[in-house]
Amino acid sequence: MLSKSLLAAAGGAETAWNLSSAQYLGTPINYYSAGAVLDFPQRGLYFYPDGTRMYTIQNDSVLFNDKIAEYHLSTPWDVGTATFIKQSPNLYSVDSDTVSLWFKPDGTKVYILGLGAIKVFSLTLSTPWDISTIDTINAQSSPVLSGQTSTQVALSFSPDGLNLYAIGSTGTTYARIYRYNLSTAWDITAFTFGAIFDVTAQERQPTAFAFNSTGTSFYVVGNWNRTIFQYSLTTPWLGGITYTGNSVNINPLTNTGPRGLFFNPDDDIIYVTTPYVVAQYTLPTPSEIAGAYLQYPTTKYLNVRTEESSPQNVEFKPDGLQMYMLGFNTVYEYAIPPERPWEVYSPIATPSEYYFGAQEGFASGIFFKPDGRRMYIIGTSGDAVQEYFISTPWSISTASWIGSLSVTINPYGLFFSPDGTKMYYGNSFGEVLEYTLSVAWNISTAVYVQLKSLSSETRICQSIRFKPDGTKMFVLGYLSATVYQKSVFEYILSTPWDISTATYTGRTLMVALQDSVSNGFNFKPDGTMLFLAGGSNSGIYTYDFV
Repeated sequence: MLSKSLLAAAGGAETAWNLSSAQYLGTPINYYSAGAVLDFPQRGLYFYPDGTRMYTIQNDSVLFNDKIAEYHLSTPWDVGTATFIKQSPNLYSVDSDTVSLWFKPDGTKVYILGLGAIKVFSLTLSTPWDISTIDTINAQSSPVLSGQTSTQVALSFSPDGLNLYAIGSTGTTYARIYRYNLSTAWDITAFTFGAIFDVTAQERQPTAFAFNSTGTSFYVVGNWNRTIFQYSLTTPWLGGITYTGNSVNINPLTNTGPRGLFFNPDDDIIYVTTPYVVAQYTLPTPSEIAGAYLQYPTTKYLNVRTEESSPQNVEFKPDGLQMYMLGFNTVYEYAIPPERPWEVYSPIATPSEYYFGAQEGFASGIFFKPDGRRMYIIGTSGDAVQEYFISTPWSISTASWIGSLSVTINPYGLFFSPDGTKMYYGNSFGEVLEYTLSVAWNISTAVYVQLKSLSSETRICQSIRFKPDGTKMFVLGYLSATVYQKSVFEYILSTPWDISTATYTGRTLMVALQDSVSNGFNFKPDGTMLFLAGGSNSGIYTYDFV
């Protein structure tokens, strides 16, 4: 890391091209990206009764580091205002694989479901609702829940604490929700089997469920369909269960799988946990899941889900009036209104597109020659750079394939020096590779020169960009080799364009705050804006340097 004096000498006080100046100012935010603060994926979901606190489980069954995470919400029930506060003690001594949680209404006990023992455990909090005071030594446990299905993955209670519910499945053969009767409220040490309901017809691999506030409806979500299904109960909390036929698909959000559900007391918001995101869906009619929707930001954000669920990267025409979004096998060209160049927000015209799937099926980087007559695409299915000629500059509908250059395995991102004599890309090993081209912009003349390992900062270099003078390099990767939180890292090159002279400045932009599946990024040529392609919410985010 550079000293403050060296940073100042290298232009450290500037706003442009300085990641410490970058901010995402889009609103509203109806999700919280826990990937910015959690080291491992999360499961389960619970809210404090007034909606000002939120709890999930950080689940790491491999390194035996399961903990409850606590967040405070400055606006009750609005996860977009959540801030990470603290974690509980390690729960591994209680169970090796904690997957769900629930609190007693007074906050003096927390109940966790462990897959290791397939039991529910009751843990006492010496200070109500303060997870740092959880007693993991004197946990009480329920009988084993494995008598019905081989795996139980989520739990819940009725408000009076006399009914315990668990949902699980046996492979994809059948999936069921079970009710257990507790003779003493909130005492899980002994219970009797109460009822069973099969949900296999709707969801074969359930991962979470929730009741509405009155116990007249419950909702199931899972990995099989990634859809929330609604069921009605003729006897609240107890039985007479029927599938209503109502559902809402949440697959675009949960490309990494749903892990938790929770309703607010008014039954007009349902919250969904994924490994690194908690999102809130609004229900136009309370308790009715049909028509539920996730409101994305209306500023500083462009939803591209219609074209691509997981955009890989973005490029721009130098005047900011055209944007090119890279999908897995298609490039989409968007025309930005001339009165607002670089404003990549909705509404924006329906794009034209160019399919390149015959050459590459899993693209990871895109770059244009400055005159718009060449387009280059790199990807991991072919481990090659593809070159295309564009007969009408910047119009991708006129593109035609020229040839390819084989490169090392798992290449990510792509960048050329302004004169076309140097080419760079990253890989899945935390390295940036440099090539020289004896004929500018002709990849058939490219020769490998060197690589730079950035493994001290990240284990993957997924996207790469340079300042136009070659004195700075920016790389998208994980926060560290073990912390999977997407971030952009900033480096200074003492010799322009020579990656061997790159030194980490210590500046990092945590883009996981906006999108935990961030894939690529780009800059406005003057370095005052950064554009992020995010796969978790299928959008392009605009950051301002202020």
